[in-house]
Amino acid sequence: MTQHNIRSTAIGQNQHPHSRCPVNILISVTIWHILNILNFTKLALTNIKAKKVQNPHIQTKNLSNLLEKYSKPIPRYTSYPTAPYFSDQITAKTFQSSLTTLPNGQNLSLYFHIPYCDTLCWFCGCHTKITQKYQPIAEYLVALKNEITTIANIIKQNPTGHPVTHIHFGGGSPTILSPADFTSLMQHIKSSFTLTKNAEIAVEIDPRDIPDDMLNALADNGINRISVGLQDFDPQVQKAINRIQTFKETKNVINKLANLGIKNVNIDIIYGLPKQNISKILDTAQKSISMGIDRIALFGYAHVPWMKTHQKLILTDDLPNAQQRYDQAEAVAAYLKQNGFNQIGLDHFAKHNDPMSTATQNGTLKRNFQGYTTDEAAALIGFGASSISSLPDGYFQNQPSLPSYMKTTNQNNLATVRGLILSTEDHVRRDIIEKIMCQLKISQADIISICKKHNFTNQTELLEAYNQLTKFEQDGLIKKSNDHFTIPEHARIFLRVIAAHFDAYLTQNSGDTYAQNNKNPAENTDQPARKGRHSLAI
Repeated sequence: MTQHNIRSTAIGQNQHPHSRCPVNILISVTIWHILNILNFTKLALTNIKAKKVQNPHIQTKNLSNLLEKYSKPIPRYTSYPTAPYFSDQITAKTFQSSLTTLPNGQNLSLYFHIPYCDTLCWFCGCHTKITQKYQPIAEYLVALKNEITTIANIIKQNPTGHPVTHIHFGGGSPTILSPADFTSLMQHIKSSFTLTKNAEIAVEIDPRDIPDDMLNALADNGINRISVGLQDFDPQVQKAINRIQTFKETKNVINKLANLGIKNVNIDIIYGLPKQNISKILDTAQKSISMGIDRIALFGYAHVPWMKTHQKLILTDDLPNAQQRYDQAEAVAAYLKQNGFNQIGLDHFAKHNDPMSTATQNGTLKRNFQGYTTDEAAALIGFGASSISSLPDGYFQNQPSLPSYMKTTNQNNLATVRGLILSTEDHVRRDIIEKIMCQLKISQADIISICKKHNFTNQTELLEAYNQLTKFEQDGLIKKSNDHFTIPEHARIFLRVIAAHFDAYLTQNSGDTYAQNNKNPAENTDQPARKGRHSLAI
């Protein structure tokens, strides 16, 4: 089967929440997906030898109270401010101005969104379009190339140039492209931008129907990292989410890519899926490690049928409850840490010698729309329908509508429809929140240093917020050590709660819930966050 003969199934679509399509997804895991990481009761890990895990700091009897107290909608902080505050007052003209004023020699990270899939995965929360024909994909590719040309011409007005250090293809299913079209797209990118010698070029792949000539095209075009949406290998779970993907075919594709020289592999595992239990997800973790992968992202399934109506095809009675979800997540985390992986931030795992582990240790780990990353480029440009660009002065989102996006870019115009220009205070708070999310600690000296970096003199409110962190101590969510606060390992799941304490767009009321602040967010507010716009904190 070639990529032009797109697989025919009853209903079509692919992809999973958060998969490396985060530039396009504005909802990710809803809370009780991450709800899971706080129980710390003893686990009987079936079929796999894993150490029993118990939380010595938070008593089981207090767990339900803590979950109720902190299980409120809070951003995932892949950006700050977050997408619900984007405004349609930010236009293509604003974006063009930001592109032309990028600092001289500013490194770039590029994201390319391929929104098409050929089958519908019922758990999917991404911005995708189902098609059984290749023509819409080919037409989209023309529009995407036009956008690349338009933006490259704007950037080239800067004589010092902007080296590209990172490229990511997300979706959707980027490998739905034919080998010839993928090669043509890569050639267009390389002719439009200057890639550094060691640039990381990553692609999300669907191993279920990728032909050998596409694997060869990936290798021939310099791809050096792949991301595989795996979810769970159990047949019952796969049937319940309408994604049949065997261990054999997945391992076969990964082995073939390794033989072609592509050995850096990310795997996404999802807990909280229908028909899932500890035994099944641990079996998936074990098989994942056996394939020689070096990074794992462990995400909670986000059941948001009011936003993604196809999720109504998943039977609610088949979903694990909050306690079971926690047990699944904690069991996998314990198993991975016992088998050569470090936990990174909130939900990532990397081998001890992986660059992401190194970045965590030396304090250079970053967080952007792809989640945790070693990419240090301060400017990320998103190409494709719904993609978001993150530039030094703000965020800029493309038109989500495919017809509108294609019409605009085919006229050699920028497709920007909304965004936000950062204030100085936004810059400061963004750096503080990123430090908490990446390093699980913050000090008064950090805050003063960050303020100085951005020439922000109004430190009083931030230092008061820092001192108020003590209120989380009684719940065991934070620990004061000498001159800094640290989020203990057992409270990692509450990481976003601590980060939200510095979010000026949210405020804690007397009931300890997170509500919209009365403050007009830098005059760039869109609509207030609606139901499901932010995932729950735990």
